[in-house]
Amino acid sequence: MAYGRPGGTRSVTELPCDTDILCVPAHPVREGDRWGVNLELRVVSGRGKVGIAFTSPDALVSTLGEHQPWIALPAIGFSRLAQLHGARSICIDPVMDAGTPRWTAANVHAVTAMVNR
Repeated sequence: MAYGRPGGTRSVTELPCDTDILCVPAHPVREGDRWGVNLELRVVSGRGKVGIAFTSPDALVSTLGEHQPWIALPAIGFSRLAQLHGARSICIDPVMDAGTPRWTAANVHAVTAMVNR
């Protein structure tokens, strides 16, 4: 897995350690009686599916908004889970443009209603 920012790179000293906790955009999914977590991968031109994570809740909220659901994972767990979900690379603390889709209160309400069924 490659680390970096779309259009940029990170030095090795900036990479998280395997045990550092990251905030990962994700939401619950249900298939029948089974529950799971769906990582929210992004598609980046020329890079395919990219797993994104943030080094703090504040960084996640400032980039994706206050309604973005997320889970906390150690960096090594995030890397492995992102690979299982089809990510070809990973970006830590990515910079997103204004057109990036964001969760709304209505989205969160819909998922909450599904979870509580």
